[in-house]
Amino acid sequence: MIESMVYGRLAQDPTVRQTANGGQMTTFDVASNREYGDKTEADYMRCLAFGKLGEYVAKYGAKGKSLIVFGEEQHPKYVDKNGNRQTGNQLIVSKVKFTSWDPVENENPQNGNGQQQPTGRAQASGGYGGQRQQVGGYSQNNNGYAPRGGYSQQQNGYGNQNYGQPAAPDFMDVPGGMDEEIPFN
Repeated sequence: MIESMVYGRLAQDPTVRQTANGGQMTTFDVASNREYGDKTEADYMRCLAFGKLGEYVAKYGAKGKSLIVFGEEQHPKYVDKNGNRQTGNQLIVSKVKFTSWDPVENENPQNGNGQQQPTGRAQASGGYGGQRQQVGGYSQNNNGYAPRGGYSQQQNGYGNQNYGQPAAPDFMDVPGGMDEEIPFN
């Protein structure tokens, strides 16, 4: 088994088909640019996604959207229309992350205290096909900054009261005109 990660853009809108056993299969091609010297060439990877993950890609995927796809690479053999034996290249998708716009991150509504509500989506949570890491059943919204004062959560239950303002950095005041090295704490 060859596990692969492909980063690129959707070459066309995803196509949904019914499988022989009644399930759904979504197929799509990911175009990834490869540069060598002053030339750029596109490589294409055929991707197959099944079940809820396939529905997720079909619902939110569109030609030109950038994404990262993880999965098992397969090389099926076939005979082309001229009778020549060929080897194909395809990826059985296990995880997907839209990088130009992630619908999972942008669809989670915020409740009044700055905490995201869980969506109940397990297969595509966080975009990668696995469960989103959560604390106490919700994701903390700390705007990318670590909490100050040694507390890991707000104690008053009202969430972040900085109203989008980052915390002031803890820099040491250095007097101007120093001839020495900068002192470290």
